Amino acid sequence: TLEWLVQREGERLRTLKRTTETLDFEYNRSRKVADDGSGGWQGVTGTVDYATGAFSIQVTEDYSYSSYSAVRHDDHFHTTTTTVTKTETFEGSGLIVKAQSNSLSHVAHVETVSSPEMTVDLLPN
Repeated sequence: TLEWLVQREGERLRTLKRTTETLDFEYNRSRKVADDGSGGWQGVTGTVDYATGAFSIQVTEDYSYSSYSAVRHDDHFHTTTTTVTKTETFEGSGLIVKAQSNSLSHVAHVETVSSPEMTVDLLPN
C-alpha cells in the first residue's frame, strides 16, 4: 500500500445582516491505495513492475468545489454558485510505502507435540 497527503482548496459564503463574505480555506486529504495484482494500482493511475519493484503513481487528481457570489436585492441576497475545478497539490514531503518481497512461498508445516500422561477419576470420593 501507499499513503500520502494532498492539499485542496475550498470556499464558503457567510451572509451577515447587511453584508456577505467568502471564506477561502485549505485542507489536507489523506490518500491510500493498494496494488491491484495486475501491475497497476486500485483507483489511481500508475504502474508496478513486480520484477524490479519500481513503480509510478499519479499522486494528485482533479476535484471540484462551489465558488459563491451574492448580490443584494433590497432586504435579501441572491446567491449564485460557479463550479471551480482544480488539481490537488502534493508537497512531496512524504510517501509511506508498505511492501513485501515477491519471492515468498508457502510451505505446509506440521508440528507434533507429545501430550503428557493423564489420569481421569470418574468416581471421586
